[in-house]
Order: sequence, then structure tokens, then C-alpha cells
Amino acid sequence: MFGSLKRFADDWSQRRWSQPDIAVEYEVLGSQYGGWPVAVSGLGPHSTVYSFGAGTDISFDRAAIDRFGCTVLVFDPTPKSVAWISGQALPERLLFHPIGIDQADGAATFHSPPDADHVSFAVNPTPSAGRQSSVTASVMRLETIVETVAPAPPDILKLDIEGFEYRVIADILSGPIRPAQLLVEFHHRKYGFDVADTARSVASLKNAGYRLFHVSGTGREYGFIRS
Repeated sequence: MFGSLKRFADDWSQRRWSQPDIAVEYEVLGSQYGGWPVAVSGLGPHSTVYSFGAGTDISFDRAAIDRFGCTVLVFDPTPKSVAWISGQALPERLLFHPIGIDQADGAATFHSPPDADHVSFAVNPTPSAGRQSSVTASVMRLETIVETVAPAPPDILKLDIEGFEYRVIADILSGPIRPAQLLVEFHHRKYGFDVADTARSVASLKNAGYRLFHVSGTGREYGFIRS
């Protein structure tokens, strides 16, 4: 019963701070599973998208190229994703890098999904999931990626990174790079995170000048734009 009451309180709290606070023209690009909202104003062939967390669905990345003619850099160091992407015919303007993003340069541990049919490796093991395997993969801070890997800083930064987003957002906000749009999937109630963790992360983005223009029906996918 206590768990149900806490979930109700969390849901009520989330409704207060997860409402869009700016109206912009946007389109949802990609499949129903892999789609993301993009504010369309000002985007074109000059734009650059960094897309972290590919899994086995790059429909958003393909759609962004088709819609705007932009350059999309896709990042994912996890083995299932790297193997899947190696078998795809990629558009010329889609550049894949088998590295992840984190709060420090070096290597990070990624924990396998408890279901062998799933693809997403996460920052922490799934609670109560039993024994899980893990892999170590290369990661970089956003600043390092901009300096050493990418042709240009990101106009749009998408983070679907299975719990790494909390510390990555904190690291980004401690540095000088401010993408015009941030698209983030938050993973409260997964991997040991709760709604309060997401609330703090959303508040930090708003304090840094980002406005919320979209929240998905699941309450996990958020679209932010710099005011």
C-alpha cells in the first residue's frame, strides 16, 4: 500500500513540473517507437544533430536527414547496437561512432538488459533482475566529442542513454556548450532512479535557460529548447 501511495504522490508531483511551458512548432520524427519531437524553426542543411543511444532504431536520425538535409552523428558503444548498425546501409549524412557520452572521458560499465531479447544497456543493473552481465566501453564528455570527433557543435542533442542522462546533463550544464534543443528520455523508476531525480534534472535545465515544449504520453521523453 505504501508503494501505491508513493507512486500516486510522485505522479501528482510530476504533473506540476512536467507541463510544457512554451509553444513552438514541432514535428515528431521517426517511428512510433523511436520518434522524437523537433522544433522545426531554423533547421536546415547547416544543422548538426548528435543522437546518443541508437539501439536498433535509427528512424529518427534518418527522418531528420530526410526532413532537413542536416548532418546526424549517431553514438552507441553497446555491442548489440554496434553489430546491428554495421549491417545497415547508412545515409551519407549519418555518421556513426561507437562511443558513449558520460561525465568523464575514458571507459564506463554498461549493464546488459535482463531480457536477452532487449538491446538497451544501462548505467546500473536492473533492481531485482538477478545476475546481469556487463561490458566496458569508451565514453567521452560532450566537450571532448565536440573538440575531437565532430565536425560542428550540436544544434540538437538527443539523449536516450538508459540512466546516464542524469550525470551527463549535470556535466553539460557545468560547461560552455549549449545545444539549441535537448531531447531527453528520463528513466525514473528504472535502474534505481526515482521521480525526484528527474525533477531535479528538469529544474536544472530550466534554470539554465531551457524551456519545455513537449512531453510524451509516457512522461519520459522531453523536448527542451533554449529561450
